[in-house]
Amino acid sequence: MGQSASQLVVKHKQTADLFAFKGHYQMALQNYQDALQLYLKSAKSDTSQVADFLIQIGSTYLKLSQYEEALKCFEKSLEIYSKIFGENDSHIIMACDKIGWTYQKMS
Repeated sequence: MGQSASQLVVKHKQTADLFAFKGHYQMALQNYQDALQLYLKSAKSDTSQVADFLIQIGSTYLKLSQYEEALKCFEKSLEIYSKIFGENDSHIIMACDKIGWTYQKMS
């Protein structure tokens, strides 16, 4: 019997976390991307889980010195978090921190 899609998402994410911990960032990136693609097959693209994956992918791009790709991921995660949680949520502050922006509430 095969694994469910959600089990495969978890498996890829755990594998990615392990590769990242060991400093194998290219393998971590591939597994984070695979987990995200599997997740997107059964979920909407504007969920907090997608934003969380984008933060992890962006952080991995930073480790690989791929700054433009990292920035795209962080900006997209910020967009999703803002839409879901509003501008005062801690997710927004975390995403801004990853981008290197100082969080200031927009009036």
